[in-house]
Amino acid sequence: IARRKLEGSEERLRMALEATQLGTWDFHPLTGELNWSEECKKIYALPPGKEVDFNFFSEHIYADDRQYAETEIQRAMDPAGDGNYDITYRILRFSDKAVRWIRSQGKVHFNSERQPELFTGTVVDITEQKQSQQALEESEQRIRLAVEAAKMGTFDWNLVSNNFKSSQRLNDIFGFP
Repeated sequence: IARRKLEGSEERLRMALEATQLGTWDFHPLTGELNWSEECKKIYALPPGKEVDFNFFSEHIYADDRQYAETEIQRAMDPAGDGNYDITYRILRFSDKAVRWIRSQGKVHFNSERQPELFTGTVVDITEQKQSQQALEESEQRIRLAVEAAKMGTFDWNLVSNNFKSSQRLNDIFGFP
């Protein structure tokens, strides 16, 4: 019975990971062994049969983000800290060198001598969310520039709460303080 329950739990976990497109990984700092789930390999576009180690992984962190990512990894593995890891950075996918944004979260487990023994975590591709966020920010900036260039005033009026907010330019136009 216990075996069936365990197998059922493992199957539900596998289905949840696939549905959320969440990759998992574990790194053994003492031996250098790095293991990736199939979804993790898919996110990084790892060629079939290609093994990955920490150096190979590190080489595919986007150059501008590499120092930040490696510093955060070292911070998480510092025995004086809590071992938590949660960062967002860019990678260069292995197969096509496409730039992708990922969020990686993990936890370092220390042995009795406070050495980082196991570092486990997850990774998810957030490129589409980042692109949407960037497009929204650019659109908002264009709107602000257009309003400023036209010397227009703006306001927001919540009709339910009757809360009214106005820009300084609108206040100046109407002579309000």
